[in-house]
Parts: sequence; structure tokens; C-alpha cells
Amino acid sequence: MPILLQLHKGKVLHKCSFDRFVTLGRSAENDLPLEDKTVSALHAHITAVDPENPALGFKLVDLSSTNGSFVNEERIMRKALQEGDLIRLGLVSLSFHLTDSAALEQTAQLHKSWLPGVFFTRD
Repeated sequence: MPILLQLHKGKVLHKCSFDRFVTLGRSAENDLPLEDKTVSALHAHITAVDPENPALGFKLVDLSSTNGSFVNEERIMRKALQEGDLIRLGLVSLSFHLTDSAALEQTAQLHKSWLPGVFFTRD
């Protein structure tokens, strides 16, 4: 099962696993809501290349967002994803992994402060 890791300064902030489809954006109705003003309400989605056979891979599709979608810092409208690709939506960074175990070592304990967009660790 593929997963997305939301990254903040190299640490994992959120983890989202999905089967065939996941929506990304600032709106709370998205599968992975991203609290950042540089992200459009309905920014992008990731879908299986063939919904009947997710093993064939996944693609990121930009939904005409204001600040764009990037894969490995290349602006895209539609792009096939590979293991470890870095996705950027506005100023939000995500890492794409085909399996949950591929990213376990990246998991860190981040805490959200009362200030919007400010996170900290207890290390």
C-alpha cells in the first residue's frame, strides 16, 4: 500500500496511506488536508495508473492549482511517480513511497505548536 509522508525540515509531520486514490489540498474535505496558504483548496490528486491494477504504478495530477505541483523540483501537470519521489505543493513537501516499511526510519515525533505553521521536537 503506497504512502505519503508530509515533511517539515526533514522530519515526518503526517503519514497518509491509500489504496488507489488520494486527494491533496487545503480544504478539510481532502484525504490529506494541508494547512498552508500556498496550497490550493483542491490542489492535486494521486491515482493509480490503472485503478483495476494499482501494481502498475501511480501518477500525480495537478488540478490547475495556483502555485503548482512539483516532482523532484520539476513543475508538472501530470507525472508518473517512483519510489522516494519528492513532491512539493506550494511550500508543502511530501515524500512518495510504494510501501509503508520503506519510510519507517524517517518517522520522527513532531508536535504542533499553538502558532500556525510552527512545529517542534522534544529532542
